[in-house]
Amino acid sequence: MLREIAGEIVFPKNCPVKEGCSAFIEVQDVSLADAPSVKIACIRLLDVSTAPLGHLPFSLTAPEVPEMRSLAISVHVSMTESDRINSGDLLTTERHSVPSQGPARQMIIRVTLI
Repeated sequence: MLREIAGEIVFPKNCPVKEGCSAFIEVQDVSLADAPSVKIACIRLLDVSTAPLGHLPFSLTAPEVPEMRSLAISVHVSMTESDRINSGDLLTTERHSVPSQGPARQMIIRVTLI
């Protein structure tokens, strides 16, 4: 069954003011400590504007998984619209857990300037 994952990405105080960026948001299964995470849902937001302490609302659909699975959300805001991480981009640097079942509609995801 599909459910909504939604919230806001919060830009840091040292975030540059820029228009025309892209935001890549992924929900990943991170259950296995000794294996790569598995992407289960993703969305790309285009024409994103960034500013110090700015907020960017997001919403995506993700499947429910068994309760024993661990999910996390990651964000990459690209200043160059590339899906590759570059100096000056914004990234999640801490874990943001997502419930395995049911909607999650008030997530606050902080990103860090790299």
